[in-house]
Amino acid sequence: MGNIELGDSVLDAVTGFSGIATATAVYLYADPMILVEAPAKDGKLNSEWISERRLSRLVPKETSD
Repeated sequence: MGNIELGDSVLDAVTGFSGIATATAVYLYADPMILVEAPAKDGKLNSEWISERRLSRLVPKETSD
C-alpha cells in the first residue's frame, strides 16, 4: 500500500475533505480505499471512503534518527 497509515491526518486533493484515516480496504482490481473521518459541526461524525491516491498526509511523520 501507499504512504498513508491509520491515524494520519489526511486531505483529499479533489474535494478538500480532511480528517483522520481510520480504516483501509484493499481490492483485487481497484485502488486501495481509506476511510477518512472528521467531526461535523452538528456533533456527528462525517466519514468518506476515498481512494488512497487522492490523499496526502497533512502532518509529516517524524523520523527518529
